[in-house]
Amino acid sequence: TSATTATSATTTSTSATTTSTSAPPDTTTSPSTTSTPSPATTTTRPAWWREVTPDAPLRLWIIGDSLVPFVGNALRALGESSGLVRVSVEAHGGTGLARPDVFDWPAFIDSNPPPFAPDVIVILLGANDGQGLASPRGWLAFGTPEWEAGYAALVAGLTGQLLALSSRVYWVGLPIMGSPDYDSRMRHISRIAREQAALRLEARFIEAYSVLQADDGGFAVELPDAEGNLVAVRSTDGIHLSAAGGERLARRIMEELEADCGLVKG
Repeated sequence: TSATTATSATTTSTSATTTSTSAPPDTTTSPSTTSTPSPATTTTRPAWWREVTPDAPLRLWIIGDSLVPFVGNALRALGESSGLVRVSVEAHGGTGLARPDVFDWPAFIDSNPPPFAPDVIVILLGANDGQGLASPRGWLAFGTPEWEAGYAALVAGLTGQLLALSSRVYWVGLPIMGSPDYDSRMRHISRIAREQAALRLEARFIEAYSVLQADDGGFAVELPDAEGNLVAVRSTDGIHLSAAGGERLARRIMEELEADCGLVKG
């Protein structure tokens, strides 16, 4: 993937509140017994949760390779529309975790922190990682057990680094690809990201593969929009997203954020 983009933007957000509920006392009686009130129950929020409002929007940083720009632009537009999300985008084409000699994401993040303290970080990365890895023990061929362990360590390291900057990290899986061999490699990478996200309470994996599949489960350059009209969702290279494809994936991401973070549309 190619092209380098770095953009930021402002948007806003709505809210959700911590709720506590108590069961009402049972006032029914019988000749010999009287019911006692049920114990109170409390709905608790996870430690990372906070109320999101237009005055205190969710701060979102989305990072990754050249699959990111259209998704980031669509997330920004959705955030502005709701007034609940402020979005910043950091996209660098041709990058990944496998070749830090080309672009070193951990080092870049250390020296180029997000423009604001993010509540959540969304990462879409891996489209350039279907290749071997250099290691102290030599070259690791893609898909070998040694490669699996090495790549999983890279994903785990980046996840931990991002969680030091935010309360939540969302790894977005890779979409279906046009080439069967390339698609198989991308599914392999997404599986590792899913497994690593599952190891941390503060991390989530967002499945993206089915979002851009055709009805028959195959790759689709065009898909119907909300009105049923066919629109291009992918580039003819079988890899990149169109603006419509980016919006489709952004809506999937926003659904996760709405559910997890209590975003309530006004």
